[in-house]
Amino acid sequence: MLYSLQNKKRRKIAGLHTSEVCATNMLIDRTNLYQEVKTIKQHSTETLKNENNITEPSLKLQDIMEQITRTTMKTYSALDLQGFFMDVTPEHITAYTNDVISAVRKQDISKLREMHTNNRTLQCCNRFGESIIHMACRRGAVKVVRFLLEEADVSFCIRDDYGRTPLHDAFWAPSPQLELVKMLITNYPDLLLISDKRGFMPLSYVRKEDWGVWCKFLEENHDILLPKKLNVTTNDSLTIEGFFVDYTEDESKSYDTDILTAIRKQDMKKLREFHANGHPLKCSNRFGESILHMACRRGFLNVVRFLIKEAKVSVRIRDDCGRTILHDAACTPEPNFKIIELILEECPDLLYMKDRRGYTPICYVRKSQRAVWNKFLKERAYLIIPTKPCRKLLQ
Repeated sequence: MLYSLQNKKRRKIAGLHTSEVCATNMLIDRTNLYQEVKTIKQHSTETLKNENNITEPSLKLQDIMEQITRTTMKTYSALDLQGFFMDVTPEHITAYTNDVISAVRKQDISKLREMHTNNRTLQCCNRFGESIIHMACRRGAVKVVRFLLEEADVSFCIRDDYGRTPLHDAFWAPSPQLELVKMLITNYPDLLLISDKRGFMPLSYVRKEDWGVWCKFLEENHDILLPKKLNVTTNDSLTIEGFFVDYTEDESKSYDTDILTAIRKQDMKKLREFHANGHPLKCSNRFGESILHMACRRGFLNVVRFLIKEAKVSVRIRDDCGRTILHDAACTPEPNFKIIELILEECPDLLYMKDRRGYTPICYVRKSQRAVWNKFLKERAYLIIPTKPCRKLLQ
């Protein structure tokens, strides 16, 4: 049913904005609009593939987000979100004049810069909420978008009266605008999760022949996809109370040159001597980075095993950026899965903890290591089951 809808010849429909037809490559009549959109949504949960077995980008995004966060990806309706988008004011509509529209269409950066210098607002749109930002994104005008974002300091948290954001229009450009989209996502990744009035995400606007291009783009840029404002969960390690162990004043003071040297040299004899003499080994610098963080980041298995098993140093520690020891263990040049396994045996919940930027340890894995990590997690599935308290946080 879906393919038959997509393959119908496109034509302009009276009463509908052109993008409502072109964005989904469909012909829809006003009389059966509701039924056909309903049919599409019923198919949206299936893995749609084209002739070359390329997954639909919106489903690819869902897979990547769920691999990173280990939670179900949540989406939001642009017209229902409160306090996220900038409201349209009479000033914005008044500033939407022919000369600024012409400058955007011609990509006349000099003219736009002159307007900005003369204190003319470029945060402007028509009475339907469609802004010059929407226009620039739809036309693939990378230079204009960069100027508006970096120099004119224009907010991209905007929507038209149909709930379309600039990212919807960027994906609807005549050809894939990878640089432009990356620019938007780097600054406003939340827009990926926001749907228009019909429930279509920005990636739903991608033309079918470009699915492969955008799936590859999402894979290569997985580290910038996590939202900054939306979908904030309580498994942020900096906001969880009672889970992590705090450092005492004595433990902070015991972070000295001698113990750092012993860690760097993997001097087990010296470390055991410190432990026998009552020297605190759960110690950190003023940023909360412990010697256990250091040992995990350097891949020192013997040191990590000694600190956890013999010295009984707690693995429930974090630095002031919210990074746990598992974050550091995941970013090593070569994965040391014996260390990873040791940590997960002690506390599998660390796999789901986010740092200040919202990144879990999996986000720290290098692209070249993803395959071996996937294999490890599948083979050690019993190690990655979160505890009951953590499962409540993830719900």
